[in-house]
Amino acid sequence: MALQEAKDIIARIVKQRGFKLIGVRLLPTDNKALGASALATEPHVLQMFVENTKKFSDKDFDRCVHFPFSFFGFDSDSQWVSRLRLM
Repeated sequence: MALQEAKDIIARIVKQRGFKLIGVRLLPTDNKALGASALATEPHVLQMFVENTKKFSDKDFDRCVHFPFSFFGFDSDSQWVSRLRLM
């Protein structure tokens, strides 16, 4: 799955939950010290910025936004990897 497709999925899920997605970015990494085998499996990590449009407490907001996405990521070939199904 391409990076843009992953961003689209994130946007759709955030919208379904009734929040506003402000932005998504690929986190920069410093992989200069990694060897070939580590580079081959280096994950891609996305950071999302979501507006608390429902005015939840910080704790409830974190639960609603963070938890469903904490089990997803990209492998080194930009393939979507799911360890658990989306809540």
